[in-house]
Amino acid sequence: AMPPLDISFSDVRGVSLVHMEYLRNMGGAGSMTLSVKSNDRLWGIISFHHRRPKLPAPALRDLLKNFLLVFTGKLESLHQKAALHRIEKLDQGFVEKADADDGIENSLPAASSAIMEVMEAQGIATWTKGAVAGSGNQPDTEVVQHLAALALASGEVIALEGLAAQFPQFADKLNGVAGAVVVGILPYRAVCIFRNEIECETAWAGNPEKKIETVDGRIRLSPRGAFTTFLEQVKGRCEPWTENDVYLVGHLRTLLNAAERQRDLDRLKRQQELMIGELNHRVRNVLG
Repeated sequence: AMPPLDISFSDVRGVSLVHMEYLRNMGGAGSMTLSVKSNDRLWGIISFHHRRPKLPAPALRDLLKNFLLVFTGKLESLHQKAALHRIEKLDQGFVEKADADDGIENSLPAASSAIMEVMEAQGIATWTKGAVAGSGNQPDTEVVQHLAALALASGEVIALEGLAAQFPQFADKLNGVAGAVVVGILPYRAVCIFRNEIECETAWAGNPEKKIETVDGRIRLSPRGAFTTFLEQVKGRCEPWTENDVYLVGHLRTLLNAAERQRDLDRLKRQQELMIGELNHRVRNVLG
């Protein structure tokens, strides 16, 4: 058997029959696409259509490739600039509000408003050895406990955007919260950041549901033929968490772990100073 044909570096290629039918339904006879990738992931597509068969000249294709490099470079630069700005705001808000000497369970609430602002969230909660404390809008305690257990078990940052669908047993205990990003802080603590449900309409060029037909004894997916605007009501979900959101929560974990370690070091230092002071006092008494 022949191995699959590698067309990674091909400029001109065929597309599936379903896509060709889709183009005909729109009245198109030619198409060209530019794939925009950011951090090795597809960020978007720039698509061109023509009502007559058309093959762009090689010079034009080379020009568009160079444009794509410039566009991608600018896009990644903007992403990095925005990410650095949010990290700086988070660091500043945490340092200004949180007091490491007071412990995370007491200092984190003081910094919660700054954290929620940077994360564009509406609530935050901490789970510490079974106890739950928080600010803003948050679900019932048992929901927070369940999310904290998931984060501590995985050891990773967990991002969820449809809590009611993912955990139907808690659907009536969310209090308007639809999404959460959760991370474990040390073996006995977790932080949950919440976003409320957003109701929005998604506009589709026709009903997005595809028909499944049988053609020549084969099951076939058929593209939509009408393109009247189809509005879909989206409920039960929050504003999607981005990669940068997840990275920020990981950075917050680093800040909190560092604050906790610093508090332990400060407490140990104070204990050593007390012990040395007591020892010096006893030595002076003996000498006296």
